[in-house]
Amino acid sequence: MAETNGCAHPERAGEVVLALMSPVAPLMQADIDVLEEADWGEIARLVNAHRLQPLLHWSLESYRPALVLPEAVVRDWMMVRRQQAMRALAIKSLLGRIASLFDTAELPWRALKGAYLAFHTYDAPELRPMRDLDLLVPESRVGEAFAMLLANGGSRLANIAGEPEAFLATNRKHMPPILFAKADICVELHTHLLAPAQATPGLASEAVLACAPLREASDPIPYIDRERLVLHLIIHAVYEHKFDNGPLAFTDIASVVGSQPFDWARFWRMCREGEHERGAVLALRIAEYICGQPLIDRTLDDAPDRVALPDVPDSWIVRLLPALTRTQEDRVEYALSNQISGGNGSASAARMLNGRLFRSRQELISEFGEDGSRYVVLCARLWSRLLLSRLPSIWRFIRRSNHAPRTVRMREIDAWLAGGASEPS
Repeated sequence: MAETNGCAHPERAGEVVLALMSPVAPLMQADIDVLEEADWGEIARLVNAHRLQPLLHWSLESYRPALVLPEAVVRDWMMVRRQQAMRALAIKSLLGRIASLFDTAELPWRALKGAYLAFHTYDAPELRPMRDLDLLVPESRVGEAFAMLLANGGSRLANIAGEPEAFLATNRKHMPPILFAKADICVELHTHLLAPAQATPGLASEAVLACAPLREASDPIPYIDRERLVLHLIIHAVYEHKFDNGPLAFTDIASVVGSQPFDWARFWRMCREGEHERGAVLALRIAEYICGQPLIDRTLDDAPDRVALPDVPDSWIVRLLPALTRTQEDRVEYALSNQISGGNGSASAARMLNGRLFRSRQELISEFGEDGSRYVVLCARLWSRLLLSRLPSIWRFIRRSNHAPRTVRMREIDAWLAGGASEPS
């Protein structure tokens, strides 16, 4: 690890966090000893934003037992790990109740991503905390499933009180979240795995629900198969989130392909169908870099027109690592930078501002509810929320000047993912 003289920039804190996650990263006691209180505050912000306390505590015990961190930091990570262990038990119980409800109603469904990862790929469920519980159901029966969950212990969130159908029509992926307070988690009923812009044949909801579910011993939950799961994780992290949904996305990938039976030939065929081979190789290389073990099996089918998988050098991975620990606040700033610098500066800024201040009536109803309000009243409610929650981020963005290199870097990666010949600088 490079010499550390305190976290003058959040990227330095991210470097420390990623090194602590890795079993092989060069991290010495001297790198820890030079960190000051402000540095640990920034590290705490990143760790909390990405739900890394349990995994970091486990990594310290497993990989770096001799490394000495501040006692308060280790104690906090251990406490969160214990809390997440109890929460995982409650989520497992909730999943069992949902399975009973849906199966009794003969409603086809699949648990997506987090549930399978937590309960079947990590060393312990608490190492992979879930933000929410994503379930796939047929679009023709999503209203029925939504009503079933509300009638069996679920409740709507006060800040997303809009019409469910309008919410689904707006985001085109899932219904509004339903809170199950005892399990401390929201359930999202998905009708599609991906946004329309990222749709791919292998992850079409009809195809997923038509295939036999993946089932594990003594677990009644139907999951999607591992190859689709990894493809879903990759598209979500690389193409939808631009690498900024956190480093857990890449330990997720490693936990599936590194320790589970995996049909690589089938996986690469699905990648080829949706032209996601470059993104898949890039994501897998990041996972290899973080976890310190080879993952990619380049076993291919024998089609004569098969194009070789691209190579991704370590230098690319190093340039992408800072994106992995961006927080929600950082993402807002990056999005602003990307939109404003996407064309004529003032014109782009005006388009961005107009898009935030004036939404369609359907979008406003999906967030705030119908309640007979006129359009201007709904807009006023939107403007009030923007004033309280968004303007501070915009002001921080205006005052900072370090966003441009990151924006250029990500645009180069986007161009390469889309088939460009030149590698990022």
